[in-house]
Amino acid sequence: MSDRGVGPNMQHTVALRWIHPKYWGRTFALAVTFLSIIPVPTLADVSQQELRHSVTWYPWVGALLGGVAFVVQGAAGLVLPPLPATGLALGVYTLLTGGLHVDGLMDTADALGSRHNREAALAVMKDSRVGAMGVLVAVLLLGGKWSALAALPTRDLWAFVAVPTVARMALVWSMTLAPSARPQGLGAFYARGIGRKVVGGAAVSTVFLTFLPGLVGKSAGDNVWMCTVALWLLTAGLTLAFTHWMTRRFGGMTGDTYGALNELVEWSGWLLVLACLKLPG
Repeated sequence: MSDRGVGPNMQHTVALRWIHPKYWGRTFALAVTFLSIIPVPTLADVSQQELRHSVTWYPWVGALLGGVAFVVQGAAGLVLPPLPATGLALGVYTLLTGGLHVDGLMDTADALGSRHNREAALAVMKDSRVGAMGVLVAVLLLGGKWSALAALPTRDLWAFVAVPTVARMALVWSMTLAPSARPQGLGAFYARGIGRKVVGGAAVSTVFLTFLPGLVGKSAGDNVWMCTVALWLLTAGLTLAFTHWMTRRFGGMTGDTYGALNELVEWSGWLLVLACLKLPG
């Protein structure tokens, strides 16, 4: 990986990159590569600046993964009952992420469950071995997601796209809120290292991707707009609370805690969608 840096004489060049379609394609491919195992062309001479700018596309990758799960559920639902069809869709969805976020959740759960001091807990988090607490939390989370999605109406585009989208936006927000818990690693690279344009671009994308599917697949009936706003508020609240908790416990965020945040927002988001179904409208 090369680091081309952004000096005073390169600001004009950097501004031009932001509006160049090829640059969009490269940064989108980087986001897909990092957040999933979906094959994309291999990129050469990737800069640190491009990696940070790729964060703009995180909500789009979430929407892409959710859209794939939506298609799988719809196709499987033609020959299977809702429960196994949803299980297949969730399985494909999780596999396409490479288990990245679930792995982070398990490592974070093990670190929290260790009850050690900060340094020792971070060492537990970094350990590749998974403990009982991590397995337990992962089983509960995946089971919760499965039951929530299976209870949704079939052909539910809004829930499948909106929830994974805001979950990736939560990562972007968290990167701006807290320092890294370690001097090296994924958290150190992204924590407070992305600019306002990146955050703004991701936020605009999230608004578009969460409100547009409401016109097509209204899982919450006439309440879809209110529920979309509620989903945003839930995501913001969880991001603030979780990031604050991790900062107090570990001194900042890590790659694992980012993954845990993603999983927490997804689970809570799909539960919120179910709650919206109970509202009159």
